[in-house]
Amino acid sequence: MHPDEEEWLQVTRRQCHTVFGLASAPADRGALLREYVRLHGGGALLAHGELRPDEPDASWRERFGLVVRPSPSGHRIELDDYSMPLPPSIADELRTVLPLSAETRRPSTPSVADAVLRRLTGYREYRLSCERRAE
Repeated sequence: MHPDEEEWLQVTRRQCHTVFGLASAPADRGALLREYVRLHGGGALLAHGELRPDEPDASWRERFGLVVRPSPSGHRIELDDYSMPLPPSIADELRTVLPLSAETRRPSTPSVADAVLRRLTGYREYRLSCERRAE
């Protein structure tokens, strides 16, 4: 991992953990915790007292894809199997099954800019002739 990416990851983890501690709504806390776990590669450890007594409830697995297990130093939180990324072998197979076309979906027929376009914007041509007619 590039040093800048590592620094970004560390800062983002700290920010996410801070915001999780400040959040009050259960939905916000669950979504933030899921993101915190994702930033840690699919598993994270929270100290005792970081989860509220009513957390986690049984809906966390279904609602947020989180599995919470008690540990001696707090709670081990992991992403449920279905929310983990696909193994590389399956992802490669899917790329061959679902080939994507590199062709443009919408044909581009640019039109020459008129004085209005040049005066009001930095563009020198309309992407489509219908844009010119719309003005």
